[in-house]
Amino acid sequence: MSCIYYGDRPGLTYNKREHVIPASLGCTTMLPRGWVSDQANEFFSRMEDDLMHRSVISINRNFFGPGQRGSLSEKKAAQSDVSVAQDEKGNKALSYMSLGKPYSIDCFCRASKKYHIHCISHESAEKFIEELKNFDENTKFVEISSALLSDEEVLVGFHNRKYYIAHSPGLKNKFDIRGEIQGFLKHVAGLDFSKANIIQSPVKMEFQMKEIPANARVCTKILLNAAAYLYGWDFVMQSEFADVKEWILEGKHEDFFSNGPSFNPDVVINKIVPPDSHWCEFAMAGRRFVGVVCFYRSWGRVVPLAEFHERPIPDINAFICDWRNKKDYKFIDYLEKLH
Repeated sequence: MSCIYYGDRPGLTYNKREHVIPASLGCTTMLPRGWVSDQANEFFSRMEDDLMHRSVISINRNFFGPGQRGSLSEKKAAQSDVSVAQDEKGNKALSYMSLGKPYSIDCFCRASKKYHIHCISHESAEKFIEELKNFDENTKFVEISSALLSDEEVLVGFHNRKYYIAHSPGLKNKFDIRGEIQGFLKHVAGLDFSKANIIQSPVKMEFQMKEIPANARVCTKILLNAAAYLYGWDFVMQSEFADVKEWILEGKHEDFFSNGPSFNPDVVINKIVPPDSHWCEFAMAGRRFVGVVCFYRSWGRVVPLAEFHERPIPDINAFICDWRNKKDYKFIDYLEKLH
């Protein structure tokens, strides 16, 4: 048996198994070992990161869950990327969202020659200062470009062992995070933080979403996984799927695969599946084998996966992920459950 995506490429290993829908979306069903190689799995993990954290569905995930590896525990709830936020007084800060609530991270803002520090407490402000002192020329950091900031404003923060700098789009490649930190540390040297004015106001966040071709490709990969689970390894290894695999792996044939029909949220299956669930449905449209993937019962894509001279499947079929209850279903099994 060979990899669904990489075929018989030399050096492939099969120590891990591929989830039909990414585990970070709550799916528990995996394809059999030996169907998807570790190398393909690793390639997809990088693509899935943008879909989970910076696409339209990331908003639903940050509001409702699930969290890390599909966990429903609040301690492992999904967190959005850190982004720029603003409080009711117009002060800028760095923040992330988890389960629908914004949380500020320890940061400082420089506006022209003035500074303010945004921390949850005086104690965290002191710890934040100590972390800034550890920054040197070899320290890695995350860059955030935000239209909420003017060219006179820069934000520097620390959260979960990562440093962040946010600036206006006009300062891209023109900022100096180390210089900003050194300037701030010089400004606060000797300051008694027990008496300092620490801003703790609620903030409104800015979301920066990216709908990029890789998102469409990973959605197509999810559909091919589901087709393999429902119809078998032999089915998706047919030569008719060669083009869609090139689209998934290399981005070829973009005009064909990324411009499918519009998704209709009023389709019958979307009305009967569990609340907030994800699903993949398959049917024939003439000679085309078409897949529809939907996340949170609200957003989806329609993708023509292959074209056949003879009808390869008898009826409509679907895979349903009821992540809130940690249950996955084949369509026929779900219909029997309803009755």
